[in-house]
Amino acid sequence: MKSFRFSRFGALAVAPVALALYACSSNAAPSPEAEAQDASPGDDVGSLPPFNPEPGDASVEAAPIVDASVDTSDGFDGFVCDTTQTPMQSGCVVSDSLGVFVAPSPRGDATNAGTMAAPVADVQTAITKAVAAGKHRVYVCAAEYASAISVSALTVTEDLEIYGGLACPSADDAGASAWSYTGAPTTIAAPSGPALSVSQFSHALLVEDLALSSADATGVDAQGNGASSIAVVVSASSNVTFVRAALSAGAGAAGAPGGTAPENHAAVVSGGSPPTNQTVGGVAVTCTCGDGSTSVGGAGGTYGATSMSGTAGSSTPAADVMPPNLDGAGSGATALGQSCGAPDRGAAGAAGAAGAGATTVGAFGASGWVPSAGSAGGSGGPGQGGGGAGADLNVNQGGGGGACGGCGGGGGVPGGGGGASIALEIMSSTVTLTSSALFTSDGGPGGTGGAGEIGQAGGAGHDAVAKCSGANGGFGAGGGGGGGGAGGSVFGIAWSASGSKLTIDETPITSDVATASYFTAGSAGGAGGGGSAGDVAPGGAAPFVGYPGNAGGSAVPGTVAAVARF
Repeated sequence: MKSFRFSRFGALAVAPVALALYACSSNAAPSPEAEAQDASPGDDVGSLPPFNPEPGDASVEAAPIVDASVDTSDGFDGFVCDTTQTPMQSGCVVSDSLGVFVAPSPRGDATNAGTMAAPVADVQTAITKAVAAGKHRVYVCAAEYASAISVSALTVTEDLEIYGGLACPSADDAGASAWSYTGAPTTIAAPSGPALSVSQFSHALLVEDLALSSADATGVDAQGNGASSIAVVVSASSNVTFVRAALSAGAGAAGAPGGTAPENHAAVVSGGSPPTNQTVGGVAVTCTCGDGSTSVGGAGGTYGATSMSGTAGSSTPAADVMPPNLDGAGSGATALGQSCGAPDRGAAGAAGAAGAGATTVGAFGASGWVPSAGSAGGSGGPGQGGGGAGADLNVNQGGGGGACGGCGGGGGVPGGGGGASIALEIMSSTVTLTSSALFTSDGGPGGTGGAGEIGQAGGAGHDAVAKCSGANGGFGAGGGGGGGGAGGSVFGIAWSASGSKLTIDETPITSDVATASYFTAGSAGGAGGGGSAGDVAPGGAAPFVGYPGNAGGSAVPGTVAAVARF
């Protein structure tokens, strides 16, 4: 996982200038001496204008804390704390009366009240306490927290503001500078999944001075697609704003290679059946393959019947090439004084179709980004059954039956798509970013398609002394190779254009953005190759050659973009 660099957006490391606090007791202007005596944290100072320092201003110092719960408007000295301001603009808003406080252990503890003096240890607990107390702010001191944040309509019923960049209290004492704004890194590092998930939230959410990072993804889904690392997910939410935030995604997981092709062979390939008695020819035999395809050996002719010829073998689906003498035709009745006629061997099954490699990198599903897997290879076609032999008039006997053709090999399993690395995923939501940065790692490589299964040899026709023999069945074809999975993509922001609005640094985004100064990208995952074709069954030599399957197709590699709309 790439580490985020706060120097890319200097405002995150900028603290507000120190503020002189004045108390007014008459209409006369205070003397400089009185100013120096009266300017102390907690005094009432009059309304403070918003403060927006230039990035890199070395003269900027931390704002002292003025606890708004102590004196926000007492009607005597005229001071009113503007509670719409942020901690960067005014220290007076960092107050127990306005929010809940978070600090790392040992000072922070889940059982604490969440005050400046007794903070909780994680942001999710702070949100719960803030909602219960009717407060709308969470103040997080500058440290790293290994836990994720979730905001939804089910848990939060009002506007919510989360502020980082505040000085942490020491383990045993708040200290003179505790909870002052410093702009130091405040990191939410989720051990798995997104660092922040916002869903179905119709109120306003402000996230300021936080670094949100997701770990490298591991594992695959049921289709073999590699898991994606997504730092922040916003879905079905109407007003989410990030200010001086760093969103950093880990690497996507590799797509799974196609495994062993599914078994498609018949457990037993039936040979031709013998005549059932002196005159009745061998019955037709049917073999069923794993994919439901069938091969039927032709019946032998019956002595004394209207037609004493053997019947032709068949297959479903039918073989698409039937050379002369390899078409499964039955033979006619053997006339007096003649040798048995030879029924034809069954034709070889059609080659298994190639599985297509993924042609797109992925798409949004109901639950978010889904990489593109390849397609499965097709099963090889079954060999045609051999023809049945006609009755033998020389000995007044029925003919032997033809054998089943072999089943085709199973199609190759497709490779899974590589997982993506996405800093921010947006679905049907309105999101604004200001002075923020996006970082990604690498997309996972796509999985290679699996090989097709070898074709199955046909059965042997009935061959008995003093009876005309049925023909052998045709060879089943090899299965097609599976298609490769797409390489994992790398997106600063991936968003569904339908129902979403995106604004970055006051500029509405209406199209894809290839590169941007706020985006630091990893590398896209490589494409998965196609699986090899299933081979011909042993014994498939000329002139009775079966067909191998077709090799699977390769996929597309992943893509890289600062902003990608889908």
